[in-house]
Amino acid sequence: MIGYAEGKVQKKKPGVIVLNVNGVGYVLNCPADLARRFEVGDDAAFHVEMKTTENSSILYGFETEQDQELFVQLNKVQAVGGKSALSVLSALGFVGFCNAVVDNDEGLVCQAEGVGKKTAARIIADLKSFAEEHAQPALPNGVDAARVRGVEKAVVAALTQMGFNKKDSETAFGAVVENHMAQDDLVAGSMVKSCLRELGGQPSAS
Repeated sequence: MIGYAEGKVQKKKPGVIVLNVNGVGYVLNCPADLARRFEVGDDAAFHVEMKTTENSSILYGFETEQDQELFVQLNKVQAVGGKSALSVLSALGFVGFCNAVVDNDEGLVCQAEGVGKKTAARIIADLKSFAEEHAQPALPNGVDAARVRGVEKAVVAALTQMGFNKKDSETAFGAVVENHMAQDDLVAGSMVKSCLRELGGQPSAS
């Protein structure tokens, strides 16, 4: 089931939000970084996916339709269930995942909790076409897209360690990358400084 739900955060714990919608509490399993953004009492809205098994129905909440679609695609891969799919989203984010698959970076996919090399290889093989449609496009001026993605990994990792969430960090990187297009300017340190200016210099609430 695909839907959209708006309400107030009634309870939260790592990776789980209880969303009160018109007096009814819905337990939503979410990517870890998304759940961390909310506090009890916050207004919130989620794209919702439901997985039904023989014994239960489980709801999953996502910030964007892209994240929801990636979750659906991951669940089509053999041996990847809801928990592993959320782990991939939490570890890599949508763009990070697509770029990792295009780069055949099994090690990066394996950073997701519960995903081993065999499963990572299967994910890359099965979702290659999907990832190629959504990965960052080729960059102008002869800059190697794979190199840019490598720098992005380092920059986003540094920013998240400072307290910024992964999606905001990726967005900031995308906003400033065109100012660092020369090959000799693709340096993580200078990119971090530019991203900090883009982000306003203050970490978002976690």
